[in-house]
Amino acid sequence: MGHILFSPTTVADHGGTVDLVGLAPVGVRPENQNEGVGSLLIQHGLAKCRDAGVDAVVVLGDRAYYSQFGFEEASEYGLGNEYGADEGFMVKPLHEGALDGVDGTVAYQPEFQQPEN
Repeated sequence: MGHILFSPTTVADHGGTVDLVGLAPVGVRPENQNEGVGSLLIQHGLAKCRDAGVDAVVVLGDRAYYSQFGFEEASEYGLGNEYGADEGFMVKPLHEGALDGVDGTVAYQPEFQQPEN
C-alpha cells in the first residue's frame, strides 16, 4: 500500500557526531491515498528512528504537511542543505538537545544528487 525510506545524511562543517537521516521518499498507491497510510508510515518510521538512536530527521517537502508530525524549519537550527532550498527544508529532533551545537549543510547520499547537464 505504501513505502517510506530513511537514508543517512551528513552535516558538513560539523566536527561532532550527530546521527541524522533524511526522509524521502514517501509513497502511497493512488487507490490508498487519503486513507491515512502515509501518516501512519511517517509516524511509525519516526518511532523506529528514535528507537534506533537517530538524533534527528530532515525532510524537504510541504511545510503544512510535515509540520503536523513535529517538523520545524531547519534554518531555525542552523541547518541548510546542498540544494539551496530554505522553504520546505525541515527537521525533527528525536530527543531533547539532539541538535545542540549542530549547524552546517546537510548532505544526502550520492543517489539523491541531481545529474549534471
